[in-house]
Amino acid sequence: MWRMGCGLPQVAGWTLATFLAAALGARGGWVLPVSPGYAIQELVLSSGSPTGDVVAVGGAVFVGVSDGSFLPGGNQVVRIDASGETVIATGFEFISGMAYDPVGDRLLVGDNGDSRDTLHAIPAPLSATSAVDAAKVALLPVGSTPAVSDLALDPVVPGRVLWSNAQGSGAGSIQLADLSAGSSSVLQSGLDFAGGLATDGTTIWFGDTDSTTFAARVSAVSYPGTGMASLLADLPAQFDLELAADGSLVVTAGDQILRIDPVGGQVTPLASGAAGSFSFFTGLFVDGQDLYVVDGGLSPGLFHLQLPEPELLELLGAALLCLGGRRHRRDAV
Repeated sequence: MWRMGCGLPQVAGWTLATFLAAALGARGGWVLPVSPGYAIQELVLSSGSPTGDVVAVGGAVFVGVSDGSFLPGGNQVVRIDASGETVIATGFEFISGMAYDPVGDRLLVGDNGDSRDTLHAIPAPLSATSAVDAAKVALLPVGSTPAVSDLALDPVVPGRVLWSNAQGSGAGSIQLADLSAGSSSVLQSGLDFAGGLATDGTTIWFGDTDSTTFAARVSAVSYPGTGMASLLADLPAQFDLELAADGSLVVTAGDQILRIDPVGGQVTPLASGAAGSFSFFTGLFVDGQDLYVVDGGLSPGLFHLQLPEPELLELLGAALLCLGGRRHRRDAV
């Protein structure tokens, strides 16, 4: 089913699933100037409700799926491709971040359920025909990655992955896991609900949501973790963040998706839930002008968003500003 949407500025707060009820009523102070048109395809799943993160690679889409129980074993990973849906891993408690490792041909999956808190590697995810048990493909001991939120591969050293720790109350952090050694070290500490995470091997970009106000920021820090600078603040919470091929950052902010210039901090709105399409985003994957997003709100959904080309976004923004100016002039007559 295809729908056309044109979202208007709206700010709605969210945080981790534990705080969903409180966060859905929160409001941030940041207002979008424009929100352009985009095409939406909802990918309806028969195996359960989308949850956690999404990754698209090799003509396939991988997404976490929940049976709604919030119990150990209630989550699984599903591959969607030309042949349909295939469950490739089961036994997760609460899937968080995911990332595809092309060197090892494996899908890395974080589980931040109380009985898990570890990373997993699903082998040969593009060709798997049957499901593996999460416990059998764990990379680190249970409890090694407390409150793991998002994952980002180290582009310089194979076998290392960065992960964000969303423990809250100043206990959150950005950490580096050496999967071959089975160890993890802290790169950035003193955070709250550390969320989205990306790196190019020189800079780390990450989101962090205040555990009291639910206001969020996106920051940059030199790899491996010094000289932090805030790029954008007062967002309505932040869960996922991706580094696009053009060097820009694409981030979730409550029910919004924003593009950020990591140098100047300029913001371009890409999608909004004001039209009723979205509640809050928990997962994001960027492939050019194609975005795959998981809406983890009260009516979970997996969506494929096709955005206009950058030149068209500029034209749409200019047209909206022009129309707004004409309306104000008419009101003044």
